[in-house]
Amino acid sequence: MKLIYPAFILMIASCFGNAYAQSDDRTTIPDGEWTVLGEGTYYEDVFTMMHWQRNNHWPVTVEESVEQPGWYRFVAYGDGCPESISKYLPGTPDNESYMYINATDPERAFIPVSTFGGSLNVCSYVVENQFDSEKYLNFTDGTFTGPEGCIAYQAVGAGERWSLGNFFENFRLVLPESTSRDYRFKISATKSCSEDNTFTYTIETIGVDVKSYKACIVPGYFNGTAEEIEYADIHGTAIHEGDNTCKGDSRGRYSLIVISYGDNNDIGAVNSTYFYYMDDEADQWLPLGEATYYEDVLGSIYPDMTTEKLTVDIEVHKDRPGYFRIVEPYKNHPYFLNYTTMYRPHDNHKHYLYINAEDPEAVYLEDMPAGVNLGYGDASIFSAAYKYLCDGLTKEEIADLDLFGTHEGREITFPDNSLILVERQYKNGLFVQAEAPMFRITLPKSAGIDEIATDADGGQAIYYNLQGVRVDNPSGGMFIRRQGRTTEKVIIQ
Repeated sequence: MKLIYPAFILMIASCFGNAYAQSDDRTTIPDGEWTVLGEGTYYEDVFTMMHWQRNNHWPVTVEESVEQPGWYRFVAYGDGCPESISKYLPGTPDNESYMYINATDPERAFIPVSTFGGSLNVCSYVVENQFDSEKYLNFTDGTFTGPEGCIAYQAVGAGERWSLGNFFENFRLVLPESTSRDYRFKISATKSCSEDNTFTYTIETIGVDVKSYKACIVPGYFNGTAEEIEYADIHGTAIHEGDNTCKGDSRGRYSLIVISYGDNNDIGAVNSTYFYYMDDEADQWLPLGEATYYEDVLGSIYPDMTTEKLTVDIEVHKDRPGYFRIVEPYKNHPYFLNYTTMYRPHDNHKHYLYINAEDPEAVYLEDMPAGVNLGYGDASIFSAAYKYLCDGLTKEEIADLDLFGTHEGREITFPDNSLILVERQYKNGLFVQAEAPMFRITLPKSAGIDEIATDADGGQAIYYNLQGVRVDNPSGGMFIRRQGRTTEKVIIQ
């Protein structure tokens, strides 16, 4: 199941027999004099999950050890720290406490335990600090950065209970006279659906070296290849910081590629987001009746949701037999009847689950928004097979990966782990794989397909708990039983 906030995971510290573990040469802060190098810049992302202030940075005075060059220190949360952040930490500026970085081995740079305001400990998530991890800081061109979860923090006196920081990967220390350049920026959008075929997005500049921007839209997915970036560089058009708009020209998903530039129009950084051209295409679809939709993608990923048997309206394309769409698939889902603000209907278009079963041995769900928001932005549900088709893989190659669904009789089913959930605000639209063992669609009798009879046995019964996890010997509760083509909830004493 997806870990919604990895920074809240409690880490258990233990000692490991690594050559660096508990080494005084690595963890003991040097005594003696420190030389002032000058003014650097500190980007705060250690405690983001406490204050939610993203992209904050301020000047800091950086010093280096005289006795052990490569050791650095700076007052991280002193007078330069905004009150909106410091109020969650020491409460007032802490001009006495340093954050230390040991970069005597640049390939294994890390923060030893540093304490702020007498209340919070901070350190790198590495073996030197007695963690089973090697998430070291990167040290390039005079700038320290790090991967997500590379920094741990705890309340003083919390023992072995730690949480992970750097959730947005924005932590960095830029040393004085650093030769690195900061071209970072952020793209944000409140929703995935374009309104009247216009998608509005916002550019927020983070890096001090950004001089200009270009944007380019392409159908489908952006995979970050050099060829795609070159195309966006050549065909992109100038945009500006703040609100911008773009448009697609036919129904489907589009990638918006944005490039920041420095002096001399050199490419600095590349980010992307996505949006959908929405079109009901009412003249191209015919009502087919009511289908049964066993929803298990959300049930597999969210702990407080279960597999649900839903009655939904389904349509078929006029000119493409086997091409179906479910109309507003989550309109009657019990979860969204309780949490109505998470169901997101729109006035100018409906939401659909598009099912391409034109080839009954190569069925897939197309990538379109589902019309719900569980707190992480608009959600989309689709097949991994669809993404690979867009990327140019052949049906044979995708079939070898066991990612296609099948259409037999009135039943449309999919292999486990073949469906994807994307939420706009969860890690910039990260693909989350859903096990979804119960996911299936039963077409109505009006589809013109005879109902498939199930024998008395129907094959061996398979049981799952309400989270979709298979249970070999169920007892004492409610379970989901799948036997042949029949799926139902049962209570077993």
